[in-house]
Amino acid sequence: MAGNESAWNRVVRARDSKRPYSLDYINNIFDWFLELHGDRMYGDDRAVVGGIAALGKRYVTVIGHQKGRNAKENQFRNFGMANPEGYRKAMRLMKQAEKFHRPIILFVDTPGAFCGIEAEERGQGAAIANNLYEMSSLKVPVLTVIVGEGSSGGALGMAVSNEVWMLENAVYSILSPEGFAAILWRDGKRAKEAAEVMKLTAQDLKKGGVIEKIISEKEPARYEYMDELAKNLKNEILDFLQRYEDKTAEQIYHERYERFRRMGNQFIVEGNRENRKKQSSWLDRLDVPVFQGGMGIGISLGGLAGAVAANGGAGTVAAAQVGFKEPDFETNPLEANLRALGKEIAKARQIAAGRGAIGVNIMAATAQYDLFVKEALNQKVDFIVSGAGLPMNLPSLTKGSDVKIIPVVSSVRAASVICKRWLKKDGRLPDAVIVEGINAGGHLGFSMEEALESVKAEDAAEKYKSELLKIIEFLRELGEENGQYIPVISAGGYRTHEDMQEQLALGADAVQMATSFVTTEECDADIKFKEAYVNCSKDDITIVKSPVGMPGRAVKNAFVEETQQHRIQPKKCYNCIPHCKPDQTPYCITAALIDAAKGDTDNGLVFCGANTWQEDRIRTVKEVMDTVAGKIS
Repeated sequence: MAGNESAWNRVVRARDSKRPYSLDYINNIFDWFLELHGDRMYGDDRAVVGGIAALGKRYVTVIGHQKGRNAKENQFRNFGMANPEGYRKAMRLMKQAEKFHRPIILFVDTPGAFCGIEAEERGQGAAIANNLYEMSSLKVPVLTVIVGEGSSGGALGMAVSNEVWMLENAVYSILSPEGFAAILWRDGKRAKEAAEVMKLTAQDLKKGGVIEKIISEKEPARYEYMDELAKNLKNEILDFLQRYEDKTAEQIYHERYERFRRMGNQFIVEGNRENRKKQSSWLDRLDVPVFQGGMGIGISLGGLAGAVAANGGAGTVAAAQVGFKEPDFETNPLEANLRALGKEIAKARQIAAGRGAIGVNIMAATAQYDLFVKEALNQKVDFIVSGAGLPMNLPSLTKGSDVKIIPVVSSVRAASVICKRWLKKDGRLPDAVIVEGINAGGHLGFSMEEALESVKAEDAAEKYKSELLKIIEFLRELGEENGQYIPVISAGGYRTHEDMQEQLALGADAVQMATSFVTTEECDADIKFKEAYVNCSKDDITIVKSPVGMPGRAVKNAFVEETQQHRIQPKKCYNCIPHCKPDQTPYCITAALIDAAKGDTDNGLVFCGANTWQEDRIRTVKEVMDTVAGKIS
């Protein structure tokens, strides 16, 4: 059928009395069906039918709403509007199915649960709520097919499933268009208009990720000639049963849980994408929306940052102990670092030759943080990135300058705290926000427990996606309230053009990458450091505890193993972290990172990202940028 049918036409077709009802599907799809009655508490609700059915050699439990085709049948079936005993009967049959390990197939076709006084007196709300609760934890596969109307809690009470499918002309919504119009506009006659904005068609809901499949109708479904439709649906159900046949009860439960966690994200994504199209930001100056992550100590200096900018991206000089090669670093580290920072920024600008953007990464935990910010301003950098803590004073330190200030966060809570603090104290919002995912490298903005759990968690990527969408939504709303667009830069484990496109599709404005730039000719680290990346395996990557007070991700080596066995007494203090206590710290983070950057990768700390093991060769920055831009594969 035509895909451009109006939503109201779909509503009219869904309500057509000539459409097949649940018993029509049951009788035409299954080999035999034994109907079971009653809720074992009050009575039998004829608006809900259910029982045991056979499909080839498989036995399933089938349940569905049942309407009538004429006045007498509709009175008998209560127009397909279930009473509490109908939902309790459905749940009794579902629990029975779970006990005997039978998959559950549900057909939904209802204008809503019955709202009469007697239904409320018998606990209608509690019956539906109980179904939602119990269905969420069923240990057998559950499939719901919306075959006509799927309205309100009356539909949802039989749709907490592993998958929800819809016939092409079915509808699925929080209430009827007439009810929606009456509540929103106080005019039920605007039902046609309401149908268009409710996103209740199968096409809208599939696009929004609310349903998994649309069952096509070559012609509007009719019970008189439903053989082909029933055959197609039977084959789809058989495929569903086959896919779930070898899954454990825990997998089935977990997948259902994750399905509802993801639900609706696509609607947010579409809104983010459309919003971004209408905005312009300072990031538009980049030919490729890629920020190179600031990697210290000595990994991303002027050479790497300049090369990234020269290829149209944003190059970042890491300020952490940037002067470790200066002759007076051991005796006067602060002056050596400030001097070297100026040199590296100047070097990056010379290499970039006016392309891209040049900035610095200054950890919020850095001692003499304000002096590093001042030097960055003196060098007229384009941006300052600040993470490893919340840089609460960055706006006041950069007041009066044109520099863009970018905090790094890992949760919507952190984004909210820093934005509201900056707004209240300095009347300023971030010029962009980097959202760090659990696959990032170096110091991680998570607790040790969260970092360790993420390594095992199968849903870590989905959790990050969910948090990213929350942060984007928060920043869009905050920006609109204050007349400023706040770009979002997604960070953590990205390597390919597809990775970047996925993040941009979610609503991010750019991505931050680090690992792929380490294994480049232009990277400022020793060749042995780069080779440690190329030669490592997935099992070589581990979570370590940093003296900074945060977890970090690093390549497993002799140094890491030693820190796990005992404390390594620092030989001297470089005053890199204000709260560091040399007599208590597990090891000196400065010495460990410098050793690695100089090439002693067995006895130094080799920070890395979660996907470092995928790097298999040394490339040029241009190759990396062209790969991300989609110019080469």
